[in-house]
Amino acid sequence: MLNDKYDGLFLGGAPYANIMAPELKKYADTLSSENVNTAVLFTTAGWSRRMIRALRKILTKKGINVLQEAFFVQASQVDSKIPEAEKFAKNILTEIK
Repeated sequence: MLNDKYDGLFLGGAPYANIMAPELKKYADTLSSENVNTAVLFTTAGWSRRMIRALRKILTKKGINVLQEAFFVQASQVDSKIPEAEKFAKNILTEIK
């Protein structure tokens, strides 16, 4: 990852007790604006805006553009929300290009 360059990176996951997983924070800490132009955030906990705010803060301090739009879905509804997630991603990819 550190030697690759991405125009857009979807980044997120499931928080634990409304806190970002340590592995996700560790990964976000490895990113730089030299490797990632734009980040798109998501979470599999529809109520967890806290994790999105924390990720946004980490990435923007590094000079990475973070889109305001984010995708939220309850973990128990992931399978039923796949079409919605695909639509969100396609719209975002059009915006990033």
